[in-house]
Amino acid sequence: MKLLLRLLWVAIAALVASLAGLAFMLACGLEWMTRMAAAQTPPDGAAVEGWLSVAEKVLGQAGALLPVATAFTLVPGLIVLIVAEVARIRSLTYYLAAGGIAFAALPLMLRLASGSGAAGVQMPWQTPLLLLIATGGFLAGAVYWVLAGRRA
Repeated sequence: MKLLLRLLWVAIAALVASLAGLAFMLACGLEWMTRMAAAQTPPDGAAVEGWLSVAEKVLGQAGALLPVATAFTLVPGLIVLIVAEVARIRSLTYYLAAGGIAFAALPLMLRLASGSGAAGVQMPWQTPLLLLIATGGFLAGAVYWVLAGRRA
């Protein structure tokens, strides 16, 4: 019974930690997109409609890629949790590093798959986006450690 309760608590803690990391990334990502829009908007506001249509397309594509991104980031996250629970790792450093790596797994896998990328194309790992994703992972790792990792 104790094992079953621990497994349930690990699942709940992982869900809460993932939601905290996602909320951080969304909040900071929206702020980052707003700053980019403000820097590129002329005083007459003519480019606002064009930028909004670009943002709408990006968000639409992000929604379509969500299941794929979830699958690619879920596996590294589960591996991190399984290793930590089996090995009884209680180190905050492990959870911070592993959370950042698990969240950033998708962009890192895309980088490895594409090689150096096309010339002139801005890839996610060449921008602050990878840093934002990894920081969300660090936060998720810290939240998981507070909820369940300290007592692994």
